[in-house]
Amino acid sequence: MKSIHISELTPISATHPGEILADELEARAIKQQAFAQQIGMQKSQLNEIIKGKRAINAEVAVLIEAALGVSADFWLNAQNNYDLALVKIQRKVQERIEAIATWNTMQVALNMQKRGTRILD
Repeated sequence: MKSIHISELTPISATHPGEILADELEARAIKQQAFAQQIGMQKSQLNEIIKGKRAINAEVAVLIEAALGVSADFWLNAQNNYDLALVKIQRKVQERIEAIATWNTMQVALNMQKRGTRILD
């Protein structure tokens, strides 16, 4: 039986890093308005991040790190993981991934056949 690597699994949902940021602010009893002011961002921009309508980019990640002490790498990785999860959830992408896997399997079989290796059933 073929083992499945975790990167091959399709996520059920994706968590935007803005949700994580909202939880962090709530845990520290920091209001969005005060945090936006602290990092020099419009409250509306921060709210868009928290609601998942805006991505956390490198600049914002560095500002959050300075304000909360949570590394910029964490925020960028969370954004990247979210983006990847969204893509993997899309049915069209899943169908293309499955087609690629089938093609790869066929290529392995053809290469084995060319070398005269017997393919076991």
